[in-house]
Amino acid sequence: MSSLISNATIKVRRDTASNWTSNDTTLNQGEWGYVTDTKDYKIGDGSTAWNSLPFSNPHPIGSQYIQYAVSASNDAAVSLPTSEAPTALFGGTWEKLWETESVFFRTEGTLADTDRTAGLQEDQFQGFVVDIAGNIEAASGAAIRGLRPATSTDDVQSIGISTDGVNGTPRTGAYTHPKNRLMRIWRRTA
Repeated sequence: MSSLISNATIKVRRDTASNWTSNDTTLNQGEWGYVTDTKDYKIGDGSTAWNSLPFSNPHPIGSQYIQYAVSASNDAAVSLPTSEAPTALFGGTWEKLWETESVFFRTEGTLADTDRTAGLQEDQFQGFVVDIAGNIEAASGAAIRGLRPATSTDDVQSIGISTDGVNGTPRTGAYTHPKNRLMRIWRRTA
């Protein structure tokens, strides 16, 4: 049995989105039509005209794409380059989701479902105790919960934040947030 080896180049029909739309071509069954400016494609069925034929794209409208930071830079232009945005990779029109909210996303797990309503888990602070000392007088002898008696006549002062014995040593900063990684979320719109 002999075998024939041949080098061949296969080219599919291709044109711009506006030309495909205006010509409204009917592709043969199994024939590919490539859109050069959006990087989309359709596969013909032999009877449906271009404008009624669905795209055969692995990222249809409504798809979401997560772009992870590619460097340790805190500059989004460096760590989230446009060359790795879905428009450059897959074509089509994509919008950034939640780009001004600085929201945190959480993977599934034991703590992920705690106090969650309609997909949202509100923020909360890690448990800790604040030690305060000072001369504090309560009206009519009422107790002031959480304060210990002063050991001197100094004004009220903060001694510091300490562990509550359950949740570890508190982490402090300008605001409370979970450990996180920079990413950009996209949704295909066209």
